Amino acid sequence: MSTNNASDWLNSHRSRSAKAPAAPKLCTPCTASAKSIAIASGKGGVGKTSIALKLARSIGESGKKVVCIDFDYNLSNTALKLGLRPSWGLYDYLSGQIGLNSLILSTPHFDLLPGHHGHEKIVFSNEDIEYKIIDLLVQCEKRYDCIIIDCPAGASREVLSLCAYADKRLMVVNPDISSLTDSYSVIKLLKNIHGIDNNCVLINKTKDEVQYRKIVKSLGETVERFLSGRLEFVGHIRDYGVDPESFDRQFFSEEKNDQSKFLNIVSKLTEEGVDVSRDVNTALRPDIQSASNVQHRLS
Repeated sequence: MSTNNASDWLNSHRSRSAKAPAAPKLCTPCTASAKSIAIASGKGGVGKTSIALKLARSIGESGKKVVCIDFDYNLSNTALKLGLRPSWGLYDYLSGQIGLNSLILSTPHFDLLPGHHGHEKIVFSNEDIEYKIIDLLVQCEKRYDCIIIDCPAGASREVLSLCAYADKRLMVVNPDISSLTDSYSVIKLLKNIHGIDNNCVLINKTKDEVQYRKIVKSLGETVERFLSGRLEFVGHIRDYGVDPESFDRQFFSEEKNDQSKFLNIVSKLTEEGVDVSRDVNTALRPDIQSASNVQHRLS
């Protein structure tokens, strides 16, 4: 997003009217190269932050200069997952206590801008901070080749605004119905408020390829039917059957086969893009009952 569009974006998403005016068409199709990628999820606990961190690392390993910004600035755990102990957090920068250079935590392959944990001032902060968020993003655009935006979970105004700002949006979902339903709600709000009808989706913790393809069919058809939208399914990550901490350890040190699959996901997000739903719909036509059940729950 260019600096010229920043004020338009802010004025649009801060509207208090019942039906906010549509923001400028900020999103680009998943076939274009992304400068910024917002990682979002309808609910917490789906692996969103772990995927954001690994995505940042993988893109950084390719030689690009990458920053991951933890915008979950009051329930942050990016630094924790990396074993880092930051002296400052995002709110310290937004409130003017420190400069950008003091906030940056460097890792071997990417920089991290950490959030905060339980900071009461964030809860009662004024809206002027939103202008500073835009300024931060614009500064990062000048410094980095790629910006990974780790959004808070849910469908808050901040999440929708960050998703509207980004060149691409990656929705991380789990196979359980609550994750699918909540993600559909985020996608619906992005369409109704910001006019965004193209989002990328990654299914995390799947049992197998069959389960993945069922979700691709049911969620993809639901969004197309009820929202006239289009989802780009970039792939899935298998369920290791372990607790979250063990999942992170295995996820960040995958077998060569799994690592290759994730790099394929990275390639789809940053370069070529693949509309998997078009490929699997034909192959899964017998599975109408499963699709109907999910559509009924999501509508």
